Amino acid sequence: ALICIFIIGFLVSSIFASLYNYIGFELIKPPYNLSQTLVGFIFIVYIVGTFSSTWMGSLSDKHGKGKILYISLFILLMGSCITLNTTMWIKILGIAVFTFGFFASHSIASGWIGKVSTHDKAQASSLYLFFYYSGSSINGTTSGLVYSHFGWNGLVTLIAGFSVLAIVAAVCLVSITTKKSKYATRMGLSRNSKCK
Repeated sequence: ALICIFIIGFLVSSIFASLYNYIGFELIKPPYNLSQTLVGFIFIVYIVGTFSSTWMGSLSDKHGKGKILYISLFILLMGSCITLNTTMWIKILGIAVFTFGFFASHSIASGWIGKVSTHDKAQASSLYLFFYYSGSSINGTTSGLVYSHFGWNGLVTLIAGFSVLAIVAAVCLVSITTKKSKYATRMGLSRNSKCK
């Protein structure tokens, strides 16, 4: 289960770095021709992330982490696809949707570590951060090769592929934790029946 969380952390940070590292290059080119100053203001959409991590985190407590993680990763995927639109305001809307999904996904995945790890929680959290920052470092850089050769469409295709892999890892995580929960419940009932 922890490995699944580490994979999710690696992939979502790869996705986030890939988009934000190269969106500026896309916006300074025709037909947008934005200045470096205006492109810098794109990062204001991070505010969406501060809201989404809190709100989606509270929803995960009510409706289950797995369900909200699926939704968050799907929002992230849809946001990246919206950026394929050439209309600037729609592209920026896509970035905001993407940012919402990213921060929600990261918040839920990192918060799940405490539930999954039975011991050495600090080490588990540090490993998550190791995979998280490795993803942004490695794929945030190598995705530039994709962008330089295939443009924005190619980069979004790469991001979509990473998103699908993250969803698969989330499905595995939910499956493992559900089986563990059922097993723990059966063991608890078995012990109670013996005590009676």
